[in-house]
Amino acid sequence: AAGDDAIARIGAALAREVCPSEVVAPKGGDEFLALLVDCDANGARRLSDRLHQSVSKLEFGWGAATISIGFAVGAPGADPEAVAKTADAALYQAKAQMKRTDTTHDRKKHLRGPLSRV
Repeated sequence: AAGDDAIARIGAALAREVCPSEVVAPKGGDEFLALLVDCDANGARRLSDRLHQSVSKLEFGWGAATISIGFAVGAPGADPEAVAKTADAALYQAKAQMKRTDTTHDRKKHLRGPLSRV
């Protein structure tokens, strides 16, 4: 109920930040997968900042939401499964290091490229 609503609102906020040719979709539980087109590590970092800002603006009865982001750059012809595994590892590293409860101060981001799991 409340958790499902929060996940839906966060997913909608994330989807608003990507280009129309890109996709943000639920991966499972509280995780999302974003497939980005022609995005290098610098573009992914800029997107990360926008994602953090967008989610931090959401209001929930229990307080602010925070997100952890991991991404992996896939070169043309790269194995999508290998890129996804790299993004997964970066995500779990970010989750393990995430200590904050306030998205407006001391935000930590651990970044690894354009196939993003959020």
